[in-house]
Amino acid sequence: MKTSIIEGAFVETVEGLIFDVKGLVHPPDRVIAFVRYYLNERGNRLRSDGRRYSKLYDLKERYDFLRSNYPAYVYFDYVFGMELQAVPHDRINIVYEPRQQLRKLLSKRAGSQEIGKLKEYAIDLAKIISKEANIPISSIGISGSILVGLETEDSDLDLVIYGEKECRKAYEALHQLLESEKDLRRYTLTELKDLYEFKKQAMNVSFEDFLLMESRKVSQGVFKGVDFFVRFVKEPSEINETYGDRIYRKVGRITVKAKVIDASDSIFTPCRYLVKVLSVLDGAGLDAIKEVVSFRGRFTELANDNDIIIVRGDVERVTDVKNKTSYYRIILGNSRDDFLIRR
Repeated sequence: MKTSIIEGAFVETVEGLIFDVKGLVHPPDRVIAFVRYYLNERGNRLRSDGRRYSKLYDLKERYDFLRSNYPAYVYFDYVFGMELQAVPHDRINIVYEPRQQLRKLLSKRAGSQEIGKLKEYAIDLAKIISKEANIPISSIGISGSILVGLETEDSDLDLVIYGEKECRKAYEALHQLLESEKDLRRYTLTELKDLYEFKKQAMNVSFEDFLLMESRKVSQGVFKGVDFFVRFVKEPSEINETYGDRIYRKVGRITVKAKVIDASDSIFTPCRYLVKVLSVLDGAGLDAIKEVVSFRGRFTELANDNDIIIVRGDVERVTDVKNKTSYYRIILGNSRDDFLIRR
């Protein structure tokens, strides 16, 4: 099994469980991924082969499901220093790769095959971004429920752009497209209220803070009446890290006030903000916190250079094995109490 299965891809196990892959750094024998769909004869997700699935949403629900039914997919990872969900390579039955899926759909449409409205829209959006950003269509993929054939009429359009240069060009292009493309627009206030109602159980922020965080994002919006989300993902060769190069250990919880020094990697999944801590509001004082990171898409694009932010999350000690140096970071997304808010 290939070890280059990365963020945006999905894998299906021998039991028919479908996991979404997280991040770019994975152990040599397995893929870090979180269960998303499971076979259920009463499920509301219907595949073309007649199999029905149900979708799992929040992180706790996913862990509870695996612990109760498939505990082999939950393990303690020594490098990341925490319990994770992962699929061993020998348990992977199918790999769903976003770029391959887009190529497949483009070929079907070229052959005048019926592929459905949502897939048509996903193709159209990918082609618009490719043209406006001047990036190859081969750097764009389709993820989410469409990738695994479990979309419904209410599903979103989930695109992934791969490669740092291509991502940055696409990000700038989306700024222009949201102002000029008639079929592409930002969320309205009403739509943001609906989005908040859907997401608020998984996060602990007020609607006012949510509005402040979400309103200027360009990675999400509405295309031809359908919600879309674009994920920006670097290639593994662009991050200068392989599994085991660094050891991560949680040392506690913290809330800090900080200044953003560099937000240039905040658009990516995983995202990163380089920060200077101004004060510790809650938790143990640490003077070596250098960055705020997250593997969750909802923490992307939340702050720019020089913004003052309030951040709550887990503190991790990061040890560089080769250089024998260490520093601290705040990681967001492991708890509903985590947040990053501009002030």
